[in-house]
Amino acid sequence: LADFDADNETTELIDSPLSPERGDLLSMLVDNSILDTELLSFVGADFSFAEVRREVLPGVSMRHARLSFADFTLVRLVGCRFGAAKLEHAVFEKAVVRGSDFSSIAASDVELPFSGEGVDLVPTFLTGAMFTDAVIIDTAFRRIQAIAPSFSGSVVAAVDFTGAGLNAAEFRDAIIMDSVFDGAELRSVDLEGAIVFDLGFVQALAQAAAPGTFVAERWSLEPLSAAELAEHPRYDAMTVYLPEVAHAGRQAFRIVRNQGQ
Repeated sequence: LADFDADNETTELIDSPLSPERGDLLSMLVDNSILDTELLSFVGADFSFAEVRREVLPGVSMRHARLSFADFTLVRLVGCRFGAAKLEHAVFEKAVVRGSDFSSIAASDVELPFSGEGVDLVPTFLTGAMFTDAVIIDTAFRRIQAIAPSFSGSVVAAVDFTGAGLNAAEFRDAIIMDSVFDGAELRSVDLEGAIVFDLGFVQALAQAAAPGTFVAERWSLEPLSAAELAEHPRYDAMTVYLPEVAHAGRQAFRIVRNQGQ
């Protein structure tokens, strides 16, 4: 989309509205060592569309927060908690997410003043969330509810997707290693070009996924040389945050879609 300013110069428009003020509020809280936003969320604080522009977001708890369409592009999130948050269409493009937790919260684990009465689970909503070209390490997405989230081009390492709803998720050209998909719903998941380090990855994924939600016959693996792996756009970032991978000498494989599938 484009518009014209008073001087008839073309101006590119962003694809969604953003609120720098809401992002500034979150930064102000962090700068004042207020890392728990849950009481604010309980009384109605709304961080939807927040544009977060800071280098690091350390140890912030945003459980139950309203964060739809929030933008965390290029932010390093370390030890953050997002359980039961509304993160539809939130953007984490080129972010580094480490030691964080997006998992839905079991009703028995909901803390006051929030309540889990009458439900088994208070879900985290991540439909349409964008983790494209991110580096995601040692992070949990257990039992999230998401349709068509994108992890394309990302490094996904030691990530726990147990019981996650990931129907129509995109992992195109991602690097996936040592991650768990037990009981995850994977209907129409897109793995085209993803890189893995286990020749049996597709079969293991079929066994781990929720029954009937992943079709292993759609996919095959082909060997990938170390030089081809090094050409991945996030390879350098991966070696910074996971230096042991660069020296492990593990055989890499690229996932390709079978013809007619």
